[in-house]
Amino acid sequence: MPLDHPPASADPLARTMPAKPPTLTKAAAVVWDEVAPALFAAGVLTQLDAAALEAYCRAVERYRHAAAQVDATGGDVVSINGDPKPNPWGGIRDRASKEVLAYARNLGLCPGAPIRAKADGDEE
Repeated sequence: MPLDHPPASADPLARTMPAKPPTLTKAAAVVWDEVAPALFAAGVLTQLDAAALEAYCRAVERYRHAAAQVDATGGDVVSINGDPKPNPWGGIRDRASKEVLAYARNLGLCPGAPIRAKADGDEE
């Protein structure tokens, strides 16, 4: 009798750790290695989350790089006219920070996220 559904191994919700994307930069791969095992152990990471986790890792990388640039060059820079202006890296850092927080909430990394509370066994 033929199966009406794919085998369990093809199930995107199967309890297998998503593979780290080979296209991640070294810095983004470090973030993956920091976060993926904890999410998987908590039971909240599935194959369906791999793309969101990849985007989170890339956003953290952007945030860290931009924050380091602001730290190295200061909050204000001098324009070509000699006038002080806000450091463009500050805007990049701020946008990346918002992305990081949005992905973190969706992945259950923030303490108040429903998935995180559920995985920790807290009552809703």
